[in-house]
Amino acid sequence: MTLKHEPLVSILVPTYNGAKYIRATLESVQSQTYTNWEVIVMDDASNDDTIDIVKSIAEPRIKIFDKNENLGAQGNWNRGLKQISGEYFKLLPQDDLLSTDCLEAQVRVFAEDKDQSISLVFSSRQVIGPNGDSRMIRGFGSSPSGRIPSKEIVRKSIRAGGNLVGEPGSGLMRAALVNKIGPYSSEFPYVIDLDYWIRALKHGDGFYIARPLTCFRVSLGAWSVKLGNKQVEDYRRLAEKVYRDGDSGISPLELKLGVLRSRINSWLRFAYYRFLT
Repeated sequence: MTLKHEPLVSILVPTYNGAKYIRATLESVQSQTYTNWEVIVMDDASNDDTIDIVKSIAEPRIKIFDKNENLGAQGNWNRGLKQISGEYFKLLPQDDLLSTDCLEAQVRVFAEDKDQSISLVFSSRQVIGPNGDSRMIRGFGSSPSGRIPSKEIVRKSIRAGGNLVGEPGSGLMRAALVNKIGPYSSEFPYVIDLDYWIRALKHGDGFYIARPLTCFRVSLGAWSVKLGNKQVEDYRRLAEKVYRDGDSGISPLELKLGVLRSRINSWLRFAYYRFLT
């Protein structure tokens, strides 16, 4: 690292029956070139070996919080937010991975953002299969690395019918902003990550790193596969809310196209998961 100061990064890893992949996820954090981090494993009443696997990892920077009552994703994520103590925050799903320089690259952007006008740093993602095989790269269209105005990110995401910023592990935020925008919302539970990105982008622009810094794992057991029509409906309601807010520049036609594309994306995603995983 060439940064003069390495502020603490808090990485929240919410888990529920994550025994199959949790070790690989945590090892990807341990392999970071940026070393000043803490991991908060927030277990949501797993009934498999998740906790035992986490405890078997000899790593003092990993903290474990378990619970006998299952709260669901939103409740468990918000329980974890109360435990973060770092200057920066990332939520990393239990089956996803970080590239070795993910934290270093993202923290560097914030370190160079002297006027603190960037609210979110995100990157493209490598999609991997259940066994870790590479499938494709997802990103913010064909955009190169660099700063992107917040309204452009929101508008393009709505028009695309999906979350162009990416899954939770893609983004890094200042913890001070997390405190400002508050907990994850139950209003749109099936597009909870996109809602959070949009709320964060009301406070500054985004910075996109075009090379993949995270790996998003696809499998039939993944939480995102089970959402189906519920995700489409929540996306529609979120898109309509963004449109009503009036400051995104979205036209009525773009809103309709975005909702249609979200349904098409859902069908394509189901087919992909069903036949290719």
